[in-house]
Amino acid sequence: MAAQATGEEPDRQTTEATPEEELSFEEAYRRLEAAVAALEGGEATLEESLRLLEEGIRMSRICQARLDRAQARLEQLVEQDGVVTAEPFDLGPGGTEAGM
Repeated sequence: MAAQATGEEPDRQTTEATPEEELSFEEAYRRLEAAVAALEGGEATLEESLRLLEEGIRMSRICQARLDRAQARLEQLVEQDGVVTAEPFDLGPGGTEAGM
């Protein structure tokens, strides 16, 4: 049990050291991949599998939010009457493609 608690401690420290709101897309994606790999490994207990699933869902949502923000910052070049101008990128209904 002590070894198991010690094995879990670094994960908790990493999670606590970087609040999820501050995670970059790359870090959230890395954590999502790690959770998926651990689940696919099939060695996790039921409790650990549930924790990994919850972590994966949180990281997936963070990744989607970062992608939505990046897409909103994009501009599209529009040509009208021979003049090219930059306009904000239209995300479509609901402000996100996920809502389509």
